[in-house]
Amino acid sequence: MKYLPKFEYIAPSSVNELCKFLQYHADETRILAGGTDLLINLKKGEVTPKYVVDITRIRELSSIRDEQNRISIGATATHTELSESAFVLSEVPFLAEAAASIGSAQIRNSGTIGGNVINASPAGDTIPPLVALDATVRIVSHKGERRALLTEIFPGPYKTTLSSDEFLADITFTKLSPRAGTCFLKLGRRRALAISRISIAVILVAGGDGRIQEARICPGAVLPAASRIVKAEEALLGAYPSAEVFQEAGRIVAGEMVARSGRRSSTPYKEPVVNNLVQHALSIAAERCRKGEVQIPGKRQGL
Repeated sequence: MKYLPKFEYIAPSSVNELCKFLQYHADETRILAGGTDLLINLKKGEVTPKYVVDITRIRELSSIRDEQNRISIGATATHTELSESAFVLSEVPFLAEAAASIGSAQIRNSGTIGGNVINASPAGDTIPPLVALDATVRIVSHKGERRALLTEIFPGPYKTTLSSDEFLADITFTKLSPRAGTCFLKLGRRRALAISRISIAVILVAGGDGRIQEARICPGAVLPAASRIVKAEEALLGAYPSAEVFQEAGRIVAGEMVARSGRRSSTPYKEPVVNNLVQHALSIAAERCRKGEVQIPGKRQGL
C-alpha cells in the first residue's frame, strides 16, 4: 500500500486568501479541488509539494450561475452537480451528459469541472462540450485576473498556460438557441468506469425551414488538444439533416484526426469508429432539434 507523502494542508475560505497564499508559496504548492488525479499522483510520488491547498471551501468557486445570456460554472462544481442540475440539463444537456459519463458515482461526487479542465487530458470528458460552446475561462492570481478562450490554455496534452500562482476560477459560455440540439457520446473499453478512447460533442441549430443554420463539432481523446472541426461544420451548413450529410461530416472529422495525429497502429480501428460516432451524435442532435427532447444523463448513449 502506498501512503501519501508529508505535506501541509491549507484550506482558504476566500479567493483573496488563496491569492495571497499563492503569491508567496506557488512553486511549493499543488491545488486540491476534487483530488481524483492529484491524490493518485501524490501516492505515486510524481509530485511532492510542501503545501496542498484545498479550494473546495471557497463558496464562490462552486456556483452555477445564470447570467442573462450567459452561463457561468465555478471551477469546483462537481460532476454530480453538473449532471443533476436542472438548469444545466435544460440549457446545455450535452454537458450534463459528459459529466454523467465520468467514472463512478464516488468520482463524480468529488471530481470537479475545473480539475477536469486543468488536468488537460485529451480524454477529459467535459472538455469537448465546453470547446463546442466556445467557452472562456477566468484565471485569477494576486496580480488580477485574465480571460481566455478555453482552447487557448492548452499548448499540448496535459499542459496549460497557467503560471504557478494562477488558478481557474470559472468557465463561462453563451446560452444556446432554443432551436439547438446537442449530444455527447463517448466510447471506452467498457460501458462504465472507463476513460474515453473516443468522444464527440456536437451542437446543431435548425433554422425556421428545417435546414442546419449552425453546427459545432468537437471530438475528444483523438487529437493532441480538443478543437472544433470547422471543415465538417461548414459541410453541414444550409443542408437538411440527413444520413448523407452526416456521413460526409463524419468522414471529414475522421480525416482531420489522421491529419493532426498521424497514422498509428490504432488508426485502422479509430478512423471508421470516429466517422460512425460523429454520424450517430449528429443524428441524435438533429432529433433533439426537432422534438426539443433532452437525454437524461443517467441513460448513457453509445454505439
